[in-house]
Amino acid sequence: MDATSLASQNDLPDRNDSENLEDEVAMFNLDDDDDFARANPPQATLNDLANMQRIIECIQGASFDDERKQWSSDEFNSFLYPPNEQFCADDPQLRLSLKVYESLSAHSSEATYEAVCRSIKECYPDSTMLSFDQVRSRLKSISGILPLRHDMCPNSCMAFTGPFSALDKCQFCGEGRFRKSRGCDKVIPRRQFVTLPIGPQLQALWRHPGTVANLRDRLRRTREALAQRKTDKGIQDYYDICCGSEYLDLIESGKILDDDMILYISINGAQLYRNKGSDTWFGIAGVIDFPPEIRHKRELVIPLFTIGGPNPPKHYDSFLEPTFSHLSACQQKGIRIWDSSTDSEFTSYPWFAFGTADTVGMAELNGWVGHHGRNGCRLFCPMSGRHKPGVGVYYPVMLKPIGPKIPPGSSHPDTNINHIAMQSSKSYHKNLHYVLASTSVAQYEERCKETGICKPSIVEGLSKTFLIPGCFPADLMHLGLNIGQLLVSLWRGTMEHSTNDHPRTWPFAVLHDQQLWQAHGAAVADAHRYIPTCIESCTPQNPAEKISSGYKAIEYLLYIFGLC
Repeated sequence: MDATSLASQNDLPDRNDSENLEDEVAMFNLDDDDDFARANPPQATLNDLANMQRIIECIQGASFDDERKQWSSDEFNSFLYPPNEQFCADDPQLRLSLKVYESLSAHSSEATYEAVCRSIKECYPDSTMLSFDQVRSRLKSISGILPLRHDMCPNSCMAFTGPFSALDKCQFCGEGRFRKSRGCDKVIPRRQFVTLPIGPQLQALWRHPGTVANLRDRLRRTREALAQRKTDKGIQDYYDICCGSEYLDLIESGKILDDDMILYISINGAQLYRNKGSDTWFGIAGVIDFPPEIRHKRELVIPLFTIGGPNPPKHYDSFLEPTFSHLSACQQKGIRIWDSSTDSEFTSYPWFAFGTADTVGMAELNGWVGHHGRNGCRLFCPMSGRHKPGVGVYYPVMLKPIGPKIPPGSSHPDTNINHIAMQSSKSYHKNLHYVLASTSVAQYEERCKETGICKPSIVEGLSKTFLIPGCFPADLMHLGLNIGQLLVSLWRGTMEHSTNDHPRTWPFAVLHDQQLWQAHGAAVADAHRYIPTCIESCTPQNPAEKISSGYKAIEYLLYIFGLC
């Protein structure tokens, strides 16, 4: 199911009676225990919802079967029983092998590495430089990156995982899953994608004492937050996730233990070509146990999967299933860890704290209708959007439109942003159960529009997770980028508008005139003469020529507001 396909419901009637909706949702009584609500959803009868529930069931019952089948016996045993040894690169031949492999791996082949290896051994016969397979095996043990491969549609519509693992053709385009191998009757997958399970990568982080010291920093931050929480003033400085009430409640209740790790997972799309949609999707994870100032550094970010193009997926959850199944198995069975700083072993149960993504990716991760839906807030607030007559795209407009032709469903009173309350996990699950109980497509689409939910989130399959909807936070990075681009388009009058709403009538379109915009851009660029030489590397550029991205827009705004 494509969550964003429900973002706009052009042909659906608008429903203005919110009290009737509340009465209908209230029929789905839930126990006060959120765990009970998660574990007892109604069984969906619509095919897409039923498939999503089967994916969640696969994740809930996950084991390490794929890992056992695809990894070598040594690799699998090393995952179950990690070696009690610290990585050491004192051997000069090992260092040489690793450096040559790293230098060649991006743009060269296995044959190139072996040719370099032979040349070195011809010049230095005593060299014990590792072969290609040997150095790759050592890198796997050092980094914990042990790939798993899964079949997918040749057109990247869906992956043959979970409840779809027995299918022979794509449910969307009908393309076959297998082809015959050349020269024999053996069938092989036409296309696969790769996941990098997180368990071995987490184990690898504990094999160096320096990294371990940073991993234990969460305990220090937690002790400080708990101590402040017990004072009369409470927590005064909310500087990190460890200051959050939900996290501290889980600590005090004994659900999160000292040896557990806290993770976030982020997904995003990347454009392969200019002026083309997001074709390649990738996922990463971060470890919240690291101090906030270093946890997002490139060397500490954990790669999880890549979904290649040429087309964006039509069923994202089938691609996410292997990653979440592995994490679920780690949560249920635990990961055995060797702590190199104390030469001791313990078992860790990793927690899922947050899922992050841009606006498009978040709709796939959390199962909500997306930002153009009537109830499209990514924080699941109760603010309803509004739309123009004949247009099914909703926008989060706070003020009631003026005029006689207000579309039904957009005539609700002004919204006071200071009085918007976030919905609880119990309220979310009531609405989810209301959607799952839909008996027809028309009823389902109406309930999606009214609740903002179109499917259960894949996170429902995890046993150790922060509560939904709170585990899907706001996206400050893209918010900043979008604000920059929106403000510039408003000032220049280039924003999309109605034919009877010309930018020349906008009082804020002060840079609508092209000559004025060019002169303004030149003045901004000329400001470099007044910037101290100690920060000359940050001199402003002409926005009329160099504002091709959101980052440039933000940079421009910082300069004109005197913040950079």
